[in-house]
Amino acid sequence: MSKFTSLFCIVCLAGCAAAPTHNVLSDLVGIKENLIPTREFVTSIREAGGHSISPDGGKLAYWKRSLKIPYVSALPTYVKNLETGEVRKYPDLSRVGNLYWSGDSNTIIYNNSRKQDGTYHNQLIARDITTTEPNKTLLVPQLHQKGDLYFFKAVRGSATEFIAKLYTTDKDGKYTNPAYHKINYKTNTYTELAASDPNIYSWIISDDGTVAGRHIKTTSGFDVQWAEADGYRTLFSCEDSSRSRHIGTNYVALYFLSNCLSDKVALYQVDRKSYKVEIFYEFEDVDIDFIAVDKNSNKLLFATANADSTEITLFDERFSFLQDWLEENQPETLAVWGKSDDWKKFILVSSNLSGQHYWLVDTPTNGISSLIEPVFFKKENQLGDYQAIEIPMEDGHPVRAFLARPNIVAPDLEIPTVVYVHGGPLERSYPEYNPDISFLTNRGYAVLVVNYYGSTGYGKDYMRLPHKNFALLPNSISAAVNWLINKSPTDPDKIAIMGYSYGGYLSLLMPSLDSRFACSIAMNPVTDLYRMAIFDKEKFGEEVFNRSPIARYHGIDLNPNYKKWSPINQTDYSDNKILLIHAEDDRRVPIEQSEKFYRKFKSSNEIKFITLANESHGIGFWTNRLRILRESEKFLGQCLGGAKGGFDYYSIVEPLSRIRLLLFQ
Repeated sequence: MSKFTSLFCIVCLAGCAAAPTHNVLSDLVGIKENLIPTREFVTSIREAGGHSISPDGGKLAYWKRSLKIPYVSALPTYVKNLETGEVRKYPDLSRVGNLYWSGDSNTIIYNNSRKQDGTYHNQLIARDITTTEPNKTLLVPQLHQKGDLYFFKAVRGSATEFIAKLYTTDKDGKYTNPAYHKINYKTNTYTELAASDPNIYSWIISDDGTVAGRHIKTTSGFDVQWAEADGYRTLFSCEDSSRSRHIGTNYVALYFLSNCLSDKVALYQVDRKSYKVEIFYEFEDVDIDFIAVDKNSNKLLFATANADSTEITLFDERFSFLQDWLEENQPETLAVWGKSDDWKKFILVSSNLSGQHYWLVDTPTNGISSLIEPVFFKKENQLGDYQAIEIPMEDGHPVRAFLARPNIVAPDLEIPTVVYVHGGPLERSYPEYNPDISFLTNRGYAVLVVNYYGSTGYGKDYMRLPHKNFALLPNSISAAVNWLINKSPTDPDKIAIMGYSYGGYLSLLMPSLDSRFACSIAMNPVTDLYRMAIFDKEKFGEEVFNRSPIARYHGIDLNPNYKKWSPINQTDYSDNKILLIHAEDDRRVPIEQSEKFYRKFKSSNEIKFITLANESHGIGFWTNRLRILRESEKFLGQCLGGAKGGFDYYSIVEPLSRIRLLLFQ
């Protein structure tokens, strides 16, 4: 036997899957055989993705893998003629991601991330699909030199133009508000529509490619303004924590999704003659997630929301078949991914812990056909299912959460649990596919996903509960743990907490306030709010107190409270094991936040600190995602006693991919 063969056998034997050590999980028959390889949770292994319908409804674009291995380089993209069924392959086209169409349905535009001056920047590339010959163009490189360029929208009726957003950074490396440019991809030229302005949150760009309005900052929030011949007219004013997005215009009215004048995000109608604002439609208990608008007629079609389950309200009876389909399939969440301008063809994406399921909708025939099955299709019994939870509170505002328990575990068994907290904080968790949560349930853990006080989705009142009384936010997480121990079969001595970004901050803060957490996993966390206020005045600083939710959480005495509620200023973590992970190129939360925390507590506490090379705040490279899950698996196995998947061949592929990334970035 050769030395290489011997070494390979030793590595394989040494890395075999490990049975759980937790006393309940270790007795379960089949849990070790139930394990799904870690690689399948990080590389999104499915045969195709990124599906996008052309504006004319005649073509479907998607990328497709030829082998079930991760890629760093571009993947081939395919375009299917929906009338003839003919499929063309474009091998030089895109990386995994979204595909966008030009207005004439003959050009695909896609993102391409490249490293420049030590930092990754987003580029836009156009590909003429009227020919299969190599014919791609790096768009307006002079703009790429300035920052990150992202596709925003096609210009309706134009065969050559689309709108892009340009993000640049200031001297401190912080992103500025975007500028908007109209790009002609035939001549590869651009015209600036609206410049970056520190007082303008965002510009409203109409479908014909003109500036129609803006969201301008005020001392207490922002105003939504509409462009007129002699300037801008304020339509309505918004206080802190409000949101507003223009979604359509016709001869009679302007339409916005907003919660500026309501508790929930609702559909607002603004009369174009009187400028009177009315709430046209809202769901009772949850924010509207999406409004379908026919861009040709500017007619409202339907509204969707994802609360404990998917809700839909019809404005056009042609889409009544969607209600029948929802009742039959009962997806936990639903999103619209791509559409033709007339909505005769569009894509739905349903989601649960087994993955995302893509569907092609044909409105004239009421047809809904499967495009891509979930990544873990027919493996649902190896994962878990969500259960919606409302935890009663004395203040009358129940804490909203979802519990996912492994399907292989009997419902009455007390098993270890990971409390999962989202980032933001102005975000929310949905009962959808999350590879981290699916991975944890496969390893034998229950996962309690907490939409703590301050989360979006359940109304502005729920979002504002921690304002000037920050203690209510961690208290809502502790209330969820109370429910977990008292109402759900849980091992009270085996509870961990895990999160990214602001969720990472909470994962470090909570163990100092609640001793029931045995361990924490914090990724790209804020550890020092005071130092972050110096770095990011827009999100943390006193001068924008009325517009910053994080600042408003901590009241008038901002700096003392920032110091009080910062993990780095807590006194003792000796009862809590910590896995600390941070991206080296994180421009949103600098890695110094984790480095200082580690230096302070490493001598007296059990902390493992991992840095991710060539990575930013979002953690996009599969090699780093693989490393996070494998380290988390090992860490939680030691702390809570869950199963470990052991060696698989991606452990060899990963370092090779890192080398390739360094050579060809």
